[in-house]
Amino acid sequence: MIREYQKENVYEALQQRFHFLFQEFENIYVSFSGGKDSGLLLNLLLDFKRQHYPERLIGMFHQDFEAQYTLTTEYVEQTFRQLEHEVDPYWVCQWLRGRRLVIMKCIGTLGMMPKKISGFGQCQSILM
Repeated sequence: MIREYQKENVYEALQQRFHFLFQEFENIYVSFSGGKDSGLLLNLLLDFKRQHYPERLIGMFHQDFEAQYTLTTEYVEQTFRQLEHEVDPYWVCQWLRGRRLVIMKCIGTLGMMPKKISGFGQCQSILM
């Protein structure tokens, strides 16, 4: 297979894809694991939104398996707090034990997270 190079660089191509997403889709969500890749994508998407579509709200989704490093969890919590007025936050907590999935739809500052943080804002949970 022969590699075919495009005229635009990776950043320019990403900006074009972001424009497409905002023009074609009513709801845009970014999955944020707390890792480097998803953190970069989240920041690039928010920078783009602030510049081109400041009125739009972006959903931020975090899947918590309750088995990640403490520092990662602290970083995710900090990011949720910092972006509370810019994103529609979803923190999904899936326990490793048992067969139930708890979906936390957080409203306000982190809502009542299933661990460590409580008493911030409101939170709706759905047991499945």
